[in-house]
Amino acid sequence: MSENKKLVDENGDMSVGNKDDKFVYLTFDEGYEAGYTAKILEVLKALF
Repeated sequence: MSENKKLVDENGDMSVGNKDDKFVYLTFDEGYEAGYTAKILEVLKALF
């Protein structure tokens, strides 16, 4: 079993793959109701 498959199974995650295209999608619970969205987007823009 691949290390990635093992991590997905252990954590109850979902993974959909495509061997031809290389994309990464990040999802997270960012606490929008507490007003953190702008700061998180600022940090992400600085990283990429």
